[in-house]
Amino acid sequence: MLKLDWGDAQVWMDTAEILYLRNAENPRGSLPRADYPGTNELNVANVCAGYAFELLFKVLVRAGGMQPEPVHEPSAAYEHLKQEDKDAVDRIILKHRWNDSGEFLTYLDKVLCDRDRKYWGRTPKGGNAKTVFSFGEQKCMDALKRLHKELSDFAIKRIEDNPDVYEDWPGIGQRL
Repeated sequence: MLKLDWGDAQVWMDTAEILYLRNAENPRGSLPRADYPGTNELNVANVCAGYAFELLFKVLVRAGGMQPEPVHEPSAAYEHLKQEDKDAVDRIILKHRWNDSGEFLTYLDKVLCDRDRKYWGRTPKGGNAKTVFSFGEQKCMDALKRLHKELSDFAIKRIEDNPDVYEDWPGIGQRL
């Protein structure tokens, strides 16, 4: 189950990258009106990337023997991590040139997973569409993908280090 959830996080990140790359070459000002769905795909790419991180945090929460909150905010899942896992995640986030985990979690919650993006397909605050992956060196798609990969590697290690946590969950012992 957890390995499947871990795999879902990989699919969401890959989907974000595909949608982003398909539309990154066409900044909003150069898109003809007929191509407006491309702008919406960038919103979807944002949500997919945010959800990929949220799923990883939820996998880590469950690997620590806890149950994550059923809300779609990465920070909510992060808050339920065991302290040792939270410390490791913080070190990884700092290594990827974020000021701290709070800055990264705010970015996930308020930019990538903004309610307007997720539920109505609009950009945050109804403003102009923009590719949030290009707002700074650590926020570009390549950098987010590298951070996701390192957090993902940590998550799979935690799953494999704690096989006794998953005895009651079918399919956990199987490798994907």
